[in-house]
Amino acid sequence: MKRLNSLLFAIIVGLSFIFCDKENNINRIDLNLDDFEAISNRFPFEDLKPDSSVDYWELIYFIDNRAEVLLSSGVKCQGALEQEECIIRFDKFTNPSDGFAIDCLPDFCFYFVKYTLEETTTVATKTDEIIRFLGSVDSNADAILIAFSKGYKFSTENVEIGGIRETQFGYELLVTKLINTCNPLRIDRFHLQITTDAEVTVINSEVYDTSDDCI
Repeated sequence: MKRLNSLLFAIIVGLSFIFCDKENNINRIDLNLDDFEAISNRFPFEDLKPDSSVDYWELIYFIDNRAEVLLSSGVKCQGALEQEECIIRFDKFTNPSDGFAIDCLPDFCFYFVKYTLEETTTVATKTDEIIRFLGSVDSNADAILIAFSKGYKFSTENVEIGGIRETQFGYELLVTKLINTCNPLRIDRFHLQITTDAEVTVINSEVYDTSDDCI
């Protein structure tokens, strides 16, 4: 009887290790990183493909109450009847009250996109506005910008947390996101899918880094 009890105990312990191991690995991201292209540029948006109606666009970084144009493309107010006046209106608008990829905690900085459609100056500060600006997701840069606008970040040195690959549905990205700012400070790693229709799905996620620090 003792031998039987010992055998049953060993089986139960073994099964518990198996189940615990499976449970602990449910949220593990296990991928072949060779399938992903490294995102090596801090602002990898030069190949953005906005909607065909967009005449001109700028990606702007706003910090310390000043707007810095990081990238631009097209011809300002190209479709406007009064191009000069349209350009003046466009240049006057420099600082919306908020934007995306808010950072510099505990201070405040953010990004936004400003663009022209004929006579109209339009500003994109949120993901849905970025999607309207893009129209569809047609390039790595488009997919990265959408993820960026939703608060995801990427490394330019580590493909594990800064990678992208094109798929039959659109694009998949490996990125991180700040989940908690204090006790503990926590950053998670995400495997995202962004379709050509700009639908964003979390395929998998895992805790990437934690510390007792606070921001």
